[in-house]
Amino acid sequence: MILRVILLHTSLWIHIYAKPPQKEDGTWTVGVFDRSSVMSRDGCFARLPIAHLVYNLIPPMGNIPSLLTFEEVVTVFHEFGHALQRMLTKQDDGLVSGVQGIVWDAVELSSLFMEKWCHHNDTLMTIGKHYNTKKSIPESLCTDLLKNVDLFRGLVPVWECTLNATANLKSPILPVKL
Repeated sequence: MILRVILLHTSLWIHIYAKPPQKEDGTWTVGVFDRSSVMSRDGCFARLPIAHLVYNLIPPMGNIPSLLTFEEVVTVFHEFGHALQRMLTKQDDGLVSGVQGIVWDAVELSSLFMEKWCHHNDTLMTIGKHYNTKKSIPESLCTDLLKNVDLFRGLVPVWECTLNATANLKSPILPVKL
């Protein structure tokens, strides 16, 4: 299933379901076209950006809808953040519009911002419903889920420092012999 959303200043193509073996694993966002005045048809107005979201969600089976894990919901929000950054740019120079020309550390900013919506009880209770009863997820379950998300979060920077120290033997992180 491919969805195409056309807005006044941009377009978004969404490929929702996996079609093994035709698609690769993973989820990603790609710019079909970046905003650019150089690449415009008439030379007056900038070519408008088109973002393409490719998800590999499990398609519905019979009467059972496509059910998502919490991690998949976070990924949907994350990739949508990348798409928003591509689509909402006002920069007409294609070399720096969207995610072009942004340092790699900052490219993740909009996507991480969108992810944070999944870390609020109100959001989870609004979008999370039982597929048969349509009842919202209980607040206590949301709270417990979010506690588990934060568990061991501090280990990620420790792991990154370890990888950096392994890759860069001159790193000041390594123990110094006295």
